[in-house]
Amino acid sequence: MNKLWSGRFTKVTESEVDAFTASISFDRKLIGEDILGSLAHLSMLGHVGILGLPEVQVIRKGLLDVADRF
Repeated sequence: MNKLWSGRFTKVTESEVDAFTASISFDRKLIGEDILGSLAHLSMLGHVGILGLPEVQVIRKGLLDVADRF
C-alpha cells in the first residue's frame, strides 16, 4: 500500500521508521475511546459557539456512523 507521502519522497523508508510510525493496529483498538473524546470535544465546540448546532449535528452523525462500522 502506498503511503500518503509517497508522491513527495523518492527514497525507501527504513523498516525501523515504518515500525515506529505504524499506528493502524493501535487506532483500531482505540477507536471507541477516540470517538468518545471527539464527541466530547465536539460538544464543547458547540457549547462555546465555535460550531453552530447544524454543524455539530452533522459531525456527531458522522462520528456515530464511524462508530457503528467498527
